[in-house]
Amino acid sequence: MAESLVPSRTQYLKQLGSFYATDLAAVGVFLVLTPMLLHHLGAARFGVLAVADSVLGYIGLLNLGLNPALTRFLAGSEATGDRQRTISLLSTSAMLFGILGVIGGIAASLIAAHIGALFNVDAAVVDDCARFISIKGLEFILAMPLGIYAAGNYSIGSMVKMNGVRAVGGALETALAFAVVWTGSGLTMLAVNSLVITLATGLLQRWSLRRAVPNLNLRFDAIRADLVRELFSYGLLFALDGLIVLLVFKTDDIVIGAVSSAAALASYAVAGQVSRALTNTVGRIPGTLFPVLSALSAKDDRATLRRVFCRTIDACFATSGAIAVTLAVFGGELIRGWLGIQPDALPDRVIYCFAAFALCHAPVSAGSKYLAAAGLMRRVAFMAIVEGFGNLGLTLILVRVVGLPGVILATVIVQVSTTSWYNATQAARHMELPIAVFWRDRMLRLAVPMLASGALALTWHALIPHPVWPVAIAAILSCFAVHGLVAWRVLRGAYAEPLAA
Repeated sequence: MAESLVPSRTQYLKQLGSFYATDLAAVGVFLVLTPMLLHHLGAARFGVLAVADSVLGYIGLLNLGLNPALTRFLAGSEATGDRQRTISLLSTSAMLFGILGVIGGIAASLIAAHIGALFNVDAAVVDDCARFISIKGLEFILAMPLGIYAAGNYSIGSMVKMNGVRAVGGALETALAFAVVWTGSGLTMLAVNSLVITLATGLLQRWSLRRAVPNLNLRFDAIRADLVRELFSYGLLFALDGLIVLLVFKTDDIVIGAVSSAAALASYAVAGQVSRALTNTVGRIPGTLFPVLSALSAKDDRATLRRVFCRTIDACFATSGAIAVTLAVFGGELIRGWLGIQPDALPDRVIYCFAAFALCHAPVSAGSKYLAAAGLMRRVAFMAIVEGFGNLGLTLILVRVVGLPGVILATVIVQVSTTSWYNATQAARHMELPIAVFWRDRMLRLAVPMLASGALALTWHALIPHPVWPVAIAAILSCFAVHGLVAWRVLRGAYAEPLAA
């Protein structure tokens, strides 16, 4: 039965917990390594690192959406018990990813050769930046075909093992980064370390998948032309969504890097990384259920889809509310104190915009995952294009009008006016839920924890205007506890769902 496709509460919490545990470890690595690398490399090289990562993010579009498409189709084939289709999907994807990886590596080499002409990079660091991008291009060649194994583990629900491999990668990253600082190395060695980590974790993902699914061997004779068409026809819609994500998230770094110095990018890049790391906690909730939603869609179980989606989006709102409150009240002071920078280098109004972005990202995340799983990406293609290019244009305008805050402000304005409401509304409409009642219930469930945690955070801040780290962490955890309780009750089914009945 389709209902059996939904994991038990214990299974889901283990899967979600494995994501959060790995993410928490990654945040710990980030907290330790970022100031260390910032001071070791200097602001100019650290800014170059951000610009290079943004450029490489665009090369990542060569994935053409095939990775999430593969996950969706694998979940469907395993749900229907078609093991031969699973083998053919993996074999075909390995061939496609290998070709695209080589193309990406060549593109990275060409960009590296002309990096000085493309960006306002200090002459002293141009060579380092070029070597960094060239080595990352080689990493891309390896990462593409190896990525099918992580997709396989994800689609069959082997998320705890998949995240265990991610944790191993984080530990390697920490150890090798300390080695870079200890030996006085620079960007080139960081790129080599990343290459080693990608190879090691990719092989571990392969080992894990083969252990979970015995006799799952890739075969040349299993490559099918019809699957190439199927993967591309749906994957290209994911690629469009990936382009929009890059336009929204990476435009900021590209614009600042182009109109200002690389050093000016450093503080903003760190704040953006903090915001995106926190926002990822929202995306993990529907992300963990993406294979389940895909399997339920393959079975066409609308009733279960309605129940799962409504609880998922409520949990997303509860989590994003906690992020928004804590960022707005504590974020600016803590980030500046952590990095040792002055208020004018990272104004509070920038942090407020990041907080608003975190809140409005919840319906985007939940809605897009449902639409992707249900095969409805075409419904949001136009709005995604409007969001991406609208963000690019508004960023170029506002950065010149209001300076640094205009970069993230443009992102907030465009997202609120496009995908924040549109994606979730399209999902609700597909499930035949009354739209007005759907949004009313979502807002009512968000209002209570937002008011409670907001009052709690402001009380903490009034009593201790300049909190030290232990006090700040206690305040933040208390705010998250309010929202976490709501998310927990939603996910365990404590709320009645009249819309899904």
